[in-house]
Amino acid sequence: MTWQQQTVALGMGLNVADSAVVVDGGECIFCQNYEVSINGGYRRIDGYTAFDGRLDNTLAQAVPGSGPVRGVWLYNGDVFAWRDNAGGTALVMHKATAGGWVAVTLTPFIPFNAGTASIAEGTAINNGSGATATVLRVALASGDWGGTPQASGRLYVSGVTGTWSASNPIKDGATTKATATGGVSTPALLPGGTVECANYNFYASSNSYRLYGVDGVNPAFEFDGSNFYQLITAMPQDKPTHLACHGGYFYLSFPGGSLQRSGIGNPGKWSVALGAAELGIGDEINGLLSSVGDALLIFGSKQSAVLYGSSTASLQLKPLHNDGGGLARSVQSINGNAYVVNGNGLTNFTATQAFGDFISAGISRKVDRFINLPDVVASYVVREKAQYRLLMADGSQMTATFIGNQARFSRQRFPNQLRAVCSGRDAAGNELIYAGDSNGKVYRMDYGTSFAGQSIASAIRLPFNYLKSPLHKKRFRKLLLEMQADEPTEITVATDFDYAAVSGDVLDVDSGGGGGMLGAAIIGTVRFGSALYPGAEINISGVGRNIGIVLYHDSAAARPFSVNAIHLQFEIWGVQR
Repeated sequence: MTWQQQTVALGMGLNVADSAVVVDGGECIFCQNYEVSINGGYRRIDGYTAFDGRLDNTLAQAVPGSGPVRGVWLYNGDVFAWRDNAGGTALVMHKATAGGWVAVTLTPFIPFNAGTASIAEGTAINNGSGATATVLRVALASGDWGGTPQASGRLYVSGVTGTWSASNPIKDGATTKATATGGVSTPALLPGGTVECANYNFYASSNSYRLYGVDGVNPAFEFDGSNFYQLITAMPQDKPTHLACHGGYFYLSFPGGSLQRSGIGNPGKWSVALGAAELGIGDEINGLLSSVGDALLIFGSKQSAVLYGSSTASLQLKPLHNDGGGLARSVQSINGNAYVVNGNGLTNFTATQAFGDFISAGISRKVDRFINLPDVVASYVVREKAQYRLLMADGSQMTATFIGNQARFSRQRFPNQLRAVCSGRDAAGNELIYAGDSNGKVYRMDYGTSFAGQSIASAIRLPFNYLKSPLHKKRFRKLLLEMQADEPTEITVATDFDYAAVSGDVLDVDSGGGGGMLGAAIIGTVRFGSALYPGAEINISGVGRNIGIVLYHDSAAARPFSVNAIHLQFEIWGVQR
């Protein structure tokens, strides 16, 4: 009989929803530690490397303290991590240095009220009785200088001398401008929160780019690289859960559906007289996202909304999506589009010019069985790979790679339970990603050839390919794999036939609950060279209406490689009766 040939370009992504006849030949039906590449094909993922300022799996130590990493963030080229102290009684912010993690010293403050005249940052203040200090930052919680009510808040200070006490006048020279309501105190951070951050410049100078954060159990904060300031509001329970820096305003969400924003151009001013405002959303707020134009997207637990406008008078709150809202810590933006997980799976919100509004659509139907809403831990984007990644409580990760406007999915599994993650860029513009785990360790993601020293076991099962003739039996003769690799690479190839009804030896791979998806007859181990498009021609022998192919690789030293296409040679036999 005449041999026929069919080529299948790979990289269409994971599909566990459709029937075998419908699944595209370029998709896969099992995926572990591969990703869809923007350059085509399936790529064995990069590893991650332990980090504490030293990028070394042996030397790098956990963030001091107890419990999981509560947050990790990149600011001005430095990496910061938050973890509860050893006794679990306080949250501590740490900075990665050449010698490991170093705790950040929190800036002391003097609480005040009865503010009658503004106090500029940099002012030398005194209490008229020998105590002095220099004002670093003014955090105005309510009121206005000389207004009704008068200003109250905190003065963050340095160079303190003498003793400050409640009822002391706060003087600028001989002029009393406010009254202290307590002595000099240092912020105490309660444990147990989840830190969420943003970098933003609210001010005119180029050196005013600062880090802002919330954690759900403490007041919001600002950090300039040296000084840590809590930005207190007038809320009785001043524990914001989410934040957004948008249009020159600092937005905070609070339990009960309260959305508040600071005065324009100053996240330390929360006085209505200075432009601060509050809106009721009617739903618990799970995430905020600054979007195109003047639109602020607000994701609730049951519904979503968009806030337009800048001045208080021009604010307009419009419903966005009344079916599902968005899950906390799943909100991200890629190429101007918003993505969030809700009851419809991964959903995108796209601005539309036709109506000046947003349209939404669920895009994860083919992998929704793996997106269990209670198990979602965190999300992040990898812009250089056009990816949205979703971390789950079982140690798995779901990745959407965007090829044009189409999302193609893959799945990964890590030996460490990653809980907090951030992505940003260094001074040279290189994208950097860091993640913290449940045991206090921090890793640089997409860096290295192992999972912090542990091997990367990767496996992918391609769909059962019936070669455009689902009812005809075929005799399979040859399989050619087309790859890209920077070095010679060994992978194990296995086949089975008739939806795995015909198989031989079992390839012993932990399928993560895949129900025997990887059981197959082993062809053998194939070594590929390092040419630009290396490949291998493998003789196979099997009869069936369709063929299944499994690729398996396990190494702690091999660099990533891609599998771009398969070429099958076969004979067509009669119709299966």
